[in-house]
Amino acid sequence: MCRGVESAELERKKPWPAEECAFGEKAVGAINEKIEGFFDICEPRGLRGNQGVVIPASNVSDLMLRTDLIEAVTAGRFRVYPVETIDQCTELLTGLPAGERDEEGNFPEGSFNRKSATD
Repeated sequence: MCRGVESAELERKKPWPAEECAFGEKAVGAINEKIEGFFDICEPRGLRGNQGVVIPASNVSDLMLRTDLIEAVTAGRFRVYPVETIDQCTELLTGLPAGERDEEGNFPEGSFNRKSATD
C-alpha cells in the first residue's frame, strides 16, 4: 500500500504508552496539497484501490480536495484514512491488532505491540 505518513523513529523494545499516541490531535499543514500530490503520483501508474494516505483525524475538517480525487475515493480507487492514534495507524498498515497492555503490563499474544516489544 502506498503510504502518506512520515514515520517517527520508535524505540522498538518499548512501544509508546497510549497517552502519548494522540496522533489524530496533531494537524498537518498543507494537507490538501500533500494528499493531491501523492494522488498525482499514483494516478498515472493506475489506481487499484490499494493506494492511499493516512492523515490525522483532526485534518478531516480541513479537507478541500479536487473533484477527480474525490471521485476516485468515492469509487474506491484511492483511499484517505483518518486516524486518531498510532495504534490505529499500526493496525491499518500491518493488519494486526495493536494490542493493549494487561494489568501485568503485557501485550496480547499475536498483537503488533507484543511482537515489537519482544523481537
